[in-house]
Amino acid sequence: MHLIGRNVSIRNFIDEDFPAFYRLVSDQENHQRAGLEYVTDEKTAKKLFKKYQELSNSYAIALANNSMAGIIELNERGLTADLGKTREIGFIVDRDFRRKGIGSEAISLLIDYSFKELGLIELWAAVETDNLPTKNLLNKLKFKFIYQVNQNSLLTDNQVPLDFYLLKP
Repeated sequence: MHLIGRNVSIRNFIDEDFPAFYRLVSDQENHQRAGLEYVTDEKTAKKLFKKYQELSNSYAIALANNSMAGIIELNERGLTADLGKTREIGFIVDRDFRRKGIGSEAISLLIDYSFKELGLIELWAAVETDNLPTKNLLNKLKFKFIYQVNQNSLLTDNQVPLDFYLLKP
């Protein structure tokens, strides 16, 4: 995939993205904010990066100079006919690039692509209830809050409340 916006593009991962990828996965806040894998060992991070390169639904958010500033995903929600035309967006932007419109532009590119090119009828996004910047971004992009679910944390066995948002064309 290669979607081009004014200030960002969405593209497949390239080998030169590894330092930025490693920075994202070694930042524990990114795990807490977006569920991104938390890895501090560089060797393990390289294995994880190779897996991301092979995924058909995960992409780099790149700046105008082609450097990676984040990750964006367009995940299937299920295999039934009812869910065939629906996907879930996931994303994380490196802390140095937040609050600069990068996430908003990248998600907007993916929204346009999803509805116009893929013919999807729904896009979902899940966010932890206390993640106000992401909730505000989803509201700005016209996603509507639909419901909340408590999900078990894999690390602590605590319940993590997630808010689910929906966007239709």
